[in-house]
Amino acid sequence: MELNQKLNECIDYQHFLESCQVDRARRKRLYEDFDKTEPELLLYIQKEFVKEFRMTKEDYKDEVDEFGGSLEDLYHHCSVKYGKKIRIKSKRGRPRKYGN
Repeated sequence: MELNQKLNECIDYQHFLESCQVDRARRKRLYEDFDKTEPELLLYIQKEFVKEFRMTKEDYKDEVDEFGGSLEDLYHHCSVKYGKKIRIKSKRGRPRKYGN
């Protein structure tokens, strides 16, 4: 939308290219950052789903391939279908000393 507005404001195409140079460089950097970080983020989400729910990596891959909603909807779907893992909040080891 911004580019169309700039095109209408510019006198000729050369002026348009000069005025959009910063926007195009910014868009290029955003796409490069997206391509670099997306695989890491997807792997992180997979690890956290496997930790949170009673599911394997294969179950996760199957659910992601079949599911068509948002990440939040997928979380609720997996919560209902697989259930959450029980986490023990107590720490192992020597108990803390009280009364000092």
